Amino acid sequence: MLCTFILIGYFLARKNIIPKESAKTLSYLGANIIYPAYLIKNLSASFTKENLTENLPFFFWGCVFLVCVLAIGFVLSLFFKKSSIPRNTFIYIFAFANYGYFGYPVIEGVLGGAFLAKTMVFAIPLSIAIGSIGYFLLMGKGKSIKSIILSPGVIAIFIGCALGLLGISFPYKSTEINFGSTVMSFISDTISTAGNSMSFVTMLLTGFVLGKFSLKELFKSPLAYVVALVRLTAISILCAGLLYALGVRGMLFAIPVIICGMPVGMNTVLFAESAGKDSSESARIYFMSNILGVITIPLVFSLVTLIM
Repeated sequence: MLCTFILIGYFLARKNIIPKESAKTLSYLGANIIYPAYLIKNLSASFTKENLTENLPFFFWGCVFLVCVLAIGFVLSLFFKKSSIPRNTFIYIFAFANYGYFGYPVIEGVLGGAFLAKTMVFAIPLSIAIGSIGYFLLMGKGKSIKSIILSPGVIAIFIGCALGLLGISFPYKSTEINFGSTVMSFISDTISTAGNSMSFVTMLLTGFVLGKFSLKELFKSPLAYVVALVRLTAISILCAGLLYALGVRGMLFAIPVIICGMPVGMNTVLFAESAGKDSSESARIYFMSNILGVITIPLVFSLVTLIM
């Protein structure tokens, strides 16, 4: 499914079937409408009193994990200072993996729904950081603090967290039929539908951006291979080794190792394009990490199930 939409976008761009402005338009919609809807949908469902109360240790260690991956991202980015890609982009790549789209379905299928529920609570700090710190890393240069705070993603974080604490989750479900519930259902369905299209839009956009390269050139970037392998293997091995040495086992071992083993996040392409920046090399890294992830992700899960 992943490659299908990327290939569709790639074909449309290579054959000049779509206008060159399509990537800019799609990225703007993705960054300012679809991604905020995605945040509201996810946070309203996970940032609830019940979830936080029942799984407080996972939320706490998720906060600790966030600090650690930001530190890892900062250190690893030092090795790529001479690249044409901004250093802040590398910090984002190494700190924030695409754990939602790739990780959640596999976690539920392999380890079960209860494990997935714990993972989603553990990842709440990451979701909040991606929409705020991640936005700053990818788009913050030249922007005021006020414009970052008032960005659609940060506003969506506040709305999603507030809805979750109030017990209003999307998709909204109500047994009553009245004007209020009808309006809420309409808003919920609209936001949920927009949020659910996040992966499709970003993959199609990636295909548009990759259309700048011939098929042969897509696989000729040494940087893409190196960054993808560091993202997929080196960070998860480092995490697993550290946690194992500290005597951590069970879910608190498995969850961070699995997250560390996920591919490069989609926002490296989405945010860069919406800001009018060249994301072609970031798109090749994103593409390559997802291709190689088909091989490395099962290995990470095998490691986790063996040790936990």
